Amino acid sequence: MPLMEDEQLVLRWLSQYGPLSKNILRRLLHYKNTETRDRILSGMRRRRYIYEIQGGKYFAVDRYDKPVPKMQTALWVLLQFINQIQPDHHYQASIPSQIFFLKEKMLYEILVLNPDEEHLVRLLQPQKNTKYILVVPNMEMAESLQLPDAPCLFATAEPTEKEEPKITFYSV
Repeated sequence: MPLMEDEQLVLRWLSQYGPLSKNILRRLLHYKNTETRDRILSGMRRRRYIYEIQGGKYFAVDRYDKPVPKMQTALWVLLQFINQIQPDHHYQASIPSQIFFLKEKMLYEILVLNPDEEHLVRLLQPQKNTKYILVVPNMEMAESLQLPDAPCLFATAEPTEKEEPKITFYSV
C-alpha cells in the first residue's frame, strides 16, 4: 500500500530531524483535524513505518535513535510560525543551524545555542534574503554575540510544566 502524502511528510520530518515528540508531530500536521492526525500516526506505527521510543513519548523511524534536544527546541520555535508556512517548506539546515524554512519569500534559519557556544554564530554564512533566529539561553548571551551581517532575531525557550517551552522573541 503506497504512503499517503501526509505519511510521506511524517517520514521526511522524522528522517531529517530525528525522533520527534508526539506533540511536535501533531503540531506539524496542524492542517489536519485532531482525529486525522492521530489516525495517521497510529496507522504508521501499526504498519511499522515509525516506532514509539522512550516510553512512547517520541516517534522515530529507527527504534534505537535518540532525540536531539537542540532539534526539539528548534522545532518548537518553528511551530510558532507553522500556520504561516507550507507543510513541506521546512528542512534540516546545514551546521551550525538546525532548521531553515521559507515564509513569505524569505528564508529563515534557526540556530539554537547552548551556553558557551557563542562561537557557532561565526560559522553562519549570511545569504541574501535570509533572516536568522538565534535561540539563546538568556538575553545576556545575545549581547555578547558577534552577529553576522544579516537580519537577526533572538528567541529564548524557557521550560514550562508542559512539554512545550515558552518561546519569547526579541529583536536587536
